Amino acid sequence: MRILLVEDHKGVREAIESALSLRGYHVNSFSNSKEAIQGIKSRIEYDLAIIDRSLDYHKYSGDSVMEFSKTENPKIPVLCLSAYEDLPKNADRYLVKPFGTEKLLTMVETWIKRD
Repeated sequence: MRILLVEDHKGVREAIESALSLRGYHVNSFSNSKEAIQGIKSRIEYDLAIIDRSLDYHKYSGDSVMEFSKTENPKIPVLCLSAYEDLPKNADRYLVKPFGTEKLLTMVETWIKRD
């Protein structure tokens, strides 16, 4: 399974990437919206996108990256990482920060089993 990860906070991004990689997932991680848009445009077949809603603005917000992801490939589920308890328009699920990696892994694995 290939996962697109977009998180601008280095420590959080590295912790998520490490946890997912240790479980055997292939992770392409990006630190900002501009890189993420290029990653989505690359036409790599992602099975899941995990996107921070509160990205530091480079060119696009986290919401814009989610929208771009859904426009490019509506079949890829989007998990939004957010400080807010609401589901953004272009996300399929959300996880409220702060969260433990086990909670994230449980959510990812439950999602995978359903699909």
